[in-house]
Amino acid sequence: MATTFEEMVLQERNRLVAQITDIEIRQRALQEEMALVKRELSALDAYETAKAGKKKNSTGRRTSRQDGILQLLQGNAGGMTRGGILEGLGLKGNKSGEQSISNALNNMKKAGTIAVRDGKYVAA
Repeated sequence: MATTFEEMVLQERNRLVAQITDIEIRQRALQEEMALVKRELSALDAYETAKAGKKKNSTGRRTSRQDGILQLLQGNAGGMTRGGILEGLGLKGNKSGEQSISNALNNMKKAGTIAVRDGKYVAA
């Protein structure tokens, strides 16, 4: 049975769409894996801080949020969207965590720690 040109184009389009879907699934899995590794790294940082006996300031939680955001942005030179930051910190879908990140981003922007370029947050 002869295949028409239109049928060949349709088959190729379907193949490419399936390939894109597969890549997106793998990309999400890698992002989840990266978020897990970054959380583990953050836990190690917290352990080292506690072991060294450093005192937390009264805004210790906010500072650690801001430190986590800054580390994430420094590792992504092209910048990140708020959604990307939430995913990178493993807080996507956590309403209080998302609000905490939004507050931290606003405070960091005001303090000049970060900037917004092309709709993405970057380390200043």
